[in-house]
Amino acid sequence: MAIALTQGWQLAVGVKVLGISSAEVLAAQAQREGIEGAVSVVIDAQRNEFYLVRFDLAGPGMTQLEPLRLAQISEIHALQESGARIIGPEAPKHFAGAEGLFPSATILAQLVPQRLDGVPAQDLEPIYLRKTSFVKATQPAARPASQ
Repeated sequence: MAIALTQGWQLAVGVKVLGISSAEVLAAQAQREGIEGAVSVVIDAQRNEFYLVRFDLAGPGMTQLEPLRLAQISEIHALQESGARIIGPEAPKHFAGAEGLFPSATILAQLVPQRLDGVPAQDLEPIYLRKTSFVKATQPAARPASQ
């Protein structure tokens, strides 16, 4: 829905469009809160999976170390056991010692002037990391005509 709204807005008023992920907002927020070094941003993707992306928050900038991907809960536990710093919404609920951060609209607004990679809205696409799986409902049985 957000992409469709953005596309309509760009068509109507010609605004520039940026695609900034929640994970990037979380990493920037962590940095603004004084967290430095490598962090693993985890966001619950349901089904015992998590969206995982790693950033290096060194100095004034941040560098994405690994692209966003799906990870099993066991992989996040292994990262944590190896000393990785885990942050994210509800992360402490799943991983002891993890730091809970929620995306902030203020941080998102602060990221916008730093970005020059505006794109045409028609080029925006949702990020699907999991194949969709659903079962189409069966057709209802035909009812006999009433007499």
